[in-house]
Amino acid sequence: ILCQTSSLKWQTLSAQALRHRDRSRVTHISLTGPLIDWRESTFGQLVRHVFTAYGILCFGVYRLDHHYNTRYVLTNPSQDFPLEPNDLVFALIQCDTKI
Repeated sequence: ILCQTSSLKWQTLSAQALRHRDRSRVTHISLTGPLIDWRESTFGQLVRHVFTAYGILCFGVYRLDHHYNTRYVLTNPSQDFPLEPNDLVFALIQCDTKI
């Protein structure tokens, strides 16, 4: 609000100020719900499906390795990178997009 209105006081935002909030945000997407069929596909297949169906740009995978009890993030994995059922996918998503 400070950036958009140059003020610290609470006020109703104008339509112009609200347009500044209509932007992408980073989120993680679970491979459940609408994406349950993609849990054991490859990263490239998921990226193509999610982009064409929802307009979401995927760029990484968060994975918990149960064998070693470690967590890691893979940014820009290869297209043939296999997904696992418990993976979370990092993505850029429009604020009003529901998945």
